[in-house]
Amino acid sequence: MFGMSEIGPWALTDPAVQASDVVLRMLARNSMSEKIAEDIDQSVQKIIDSAYEVAKAHTRNNREAMDKLAELLVEKETPTRDEF
Repeated sequence: MFGMSEIGPWALTDPAVQASDVVLRMLARNSMSEKIAEDIDQSVQKIIDSAYEVAKAHTRNNREAMDKLAELLVEKETPTRDEF
């Protein structure tokens, strides 16, 4: 509902539309300007891209440990804490 990005502190939906009524939620979404919707989409994409890069870096930096864990899981489906 509230974003914390360079877009600003916008309340993107009317609190009255928190109900489960799909039509009311669609109307609330349609009241948002195209520019704000585009800005939100771009901000979300930046978050996704950044998180993906972090995940790739963790995977690359911990490849040896991941390979060992994969071998352990093939041998034993549920390793103990000490085995992990």
